[in-house]
Amino acid sequence: MPTYEISESLDAWLRGTDRGISSNTIVEHIMGFPALGSWTQSHPHDAPDLGRCIRLLAVEPELRRQLWKMRSCSAVWAALVDRWDELTAVYLAEEKEPPEGECRTYKLMREIIDPIRNGPSRTRAEKDGHVHLRIIGDGMPTNNPGATLKKSEDG
Repeated sequence: MPTYEISESLDAWLRGTDRGISSNTIVEHIMGFPALGSWTQSHPHDAPDLGRCIRLLAVEPELRRQLWKMRSCSAVWAALVDRWDELTAVYLAEEKEPPEGECRTYKLMREIIDPIRNGPSRTRAEKDGHVHLRIIGDGMPTNNPGATLKKSEDG
């Protein structure tokens, strides 16, 4: 069984409750420490997820210095890392003075993530008016520019 040298601050964070899959992904991907358990790697999906990541990096500055390594985790992580300082600034500003309307942090995250998640088939669908989907084993549709799902006549 491998052993890991971790700081006291990271040890306290790992024993705490201010954790989520995306912040655990940072620890596991950068340090190799198995923080995810049975979960798979993921990026922050909303402002609370992002906040847990930001607080982790504040607790463990070495992870912040190595955040560039998250680019190899996924295309979404790469895009988030490229705009991390901006995301952090917006998040901290909203934490200090919560918005009355739409969450700017979430809006910025969607601006970064959605073009990657929607991929080229979404653009193609908008151009030709068809929705390009493929039904996979669990019955959930996925993007696939080679397949078109049409509504049947009976519903």
